[in-house]
Amino acid sequence: MSADLSWDIRGWKEINWKKLTELNTMKLQRLMKDHQIDALIVQSLDNFQYITGYRVPSNINLMHYLHRQGAILPAEGNQPIMLAGAADIFDARHFHWIEDVRSMPIQIGLWPKIVKAALDDHGIAGRIALDSRMQHGLAEGIKREMGAGHSFVDGSEILETARAVKNDEEVKVYMRALALAEVQMRAARDAVKEGVSENHVAATAEYALRMADPEAFPAWSLFVMSGDRAAYLERSPSSKIIRRGEIVMIDGGCHYNGYYSEFSRHVMVGEPSAEQKRIYAVAFEAEQKALEAIKPGVKASTIDKLARGVIKDAGYEKFQHPHITGHGHGLEIHDPPLIGDPGQVKEWVFEKGMIVAVEPGVFKPGVGGVREEDIVLVTESGHDLLTRAEYENKLLSK
Repeated sequence: MSADLSWDIRGWKEINWKKLTELNTMKLQRLMKDHQIDALIVQSLDNFQYITGYRVPSNINLMHYLHRQGAILPAEGNQPIMLAGAADIFDARHFHWIEDVRSMPIQIGLWPKIVKAALDDHGIAGRIALDSRMQHGLAEGIKREMGAGHSFVDGSEILETARAVKNDEEVKVYMRALALAEVQMRAARDAVKEGVSENHVAATAEYALRMADPEAFPAWSLFVMSGDRAAYLERSPSSKIIRRGEIVMIDGGCHYNGYYSEFSRHVMVGEPSAEQKRIYAVAFEAEQKALEAIKPGVKASTIDKLARGVIKDAGYEKFQHPHITGHGHGLEIHDPPLIGDPGQVKEWVFEKGMIVAVEPGVFKPGVGGVREEDIVLVTESGHDLLTRAEYENKLLSK
């Protein structure tokens, strides 16, 4: 496991958003042709940015934007068609590189006619893939409006496959988001003291992140869990006062120009008990062994079994993490690939360019909860460790 310093250098250079987006759309178009798809229509905010490169400001209420925009990507041609929310139409038409930008009303019921007109204007007919997270009413309306001359398929497979592997420009964005997430984590760890509240720690860390970069926003309200709150994964910070003898779990990250990076670390207040050291050591070993095994060609299920096996062999199967063992990062906090999602059917195989977080844990009431989380970039022959925040030495020491 190594840290590739060249990514740091490139990560601070200007990001070429146009190149980033064109690489993404070309990849999608290759997949569309392989699946005999003539056009892809998306509506979710993350897929909209992936196809158009248009970044909705992170500081607004994203719920307001979730269904106010869309995009159509033809299988042939150099550019997508942007379906921009009316509030963004001036910016999208005058300060963005996409030529065909259409103003979309708030009323979704009016969208199908606009979508049909866009497809007709570009001579697109045949097999159409739809974003699986598109509003049901819109999907049905588009199907009715287009008529019998078109067939419709689920676009999830090609979108997930494309988004799972990041191009070099995306990695640059990610490295910036991760560096900012580490600013927040350092501030949070420094704020943890006996007698302060979890809310105080979260607020201090979020302020540090905002002061570091005006484009940086918390991925969510920072998780700060102390004592038994961590054992039960009560993730929102509370007014609980942190006390001596407690493990404090901190989990959070940064939303930077649409891209998410997050990880977790711990602080031991006072001296740990033997059992606190034990659960930390087991969870840490599970995480480290899982990370070490990541390389191209390895199945995600192999990583999940490896991590859970370490915890089981140590006698903590009853207290192992009930959630996924890991996940990708990108335009969503849980981007593809997913590792060990309960009931998971799709088998992901690691490829060069995937950015993956690994987070197995042990949660034992009366003792605490631990779940170190680290991030790797899959390389040609292995991986590079991207996270650099230190671990809790009090819990690691023999």
